[in-house]
Amino acid sequence: MDFEIIREFDFSAAHSLPKYNGKCKNFHGHNYILEVYVRVDVADMKDGIGIDTAEIKNIVNETVIDVLDHSNLNDIMENPSMENICIWIHAQIAKRINTKGRLSKLRLWETGRNSIIMNCV
Repeated sequence: MDFEIIREFDFSAAHSLPKYNGKCKNFHGHNYILEVYVRVDVADMKDGIGIDTAEIKNIVNETVIDVLDHSNLNDIMENPSMENICIWIHAQIAKRINTKGRLSKLRLWETGRNSIIMNCV
């Protein structure tokens, strides 16, 4: 038996998709919403807590939000598509989160209608 603990974050950033043939090739911005899912086995819980959501918040803020918020994503990664942004986020947080649980999923909302889910396990 396990739990999935979910923490939500938001950040604003601009980008262009140089390898895309359409409007998004032009420089534009989004107000992103990031959902971080951490799976914790009941057997690994201490004092009834799997992982403190404040710990997830600190890890993600330090390694992701503080870097991406109000940035030009093209300065951080090549071709910052939703897929590539998720891959980059995973690389920043997986090792630190996986000491307390397992990073199981990332969901990145680029708009209110467009999102992507990355399954990490």
